[in-house]
Amino acid sequence: MVEKTPILDSFTYVFLMIGILIVGFPMIYSLIAATLPLEDVSRVPMPIIPGDRFMVNMTED
Repeated sequence: MVEKTPILDSFTYVFLMIGILIVGFPMIYSLIAATLPLEDVSRVPMPIIPGDRFMVNMTED
């Protein structure tokens, strides 16, 4: 038998969202870094707004 427990359902959703943020944030941050010039990536803090150099950065050696 499956019981409906809204408190446990809410806890589960919050736990899953925190897990998605923990895994997703570094991936998004690295994609943003791939669009910026090296000078911007080296600055602290790195800008969170994506740049326009993605294809240039992907083709450089």
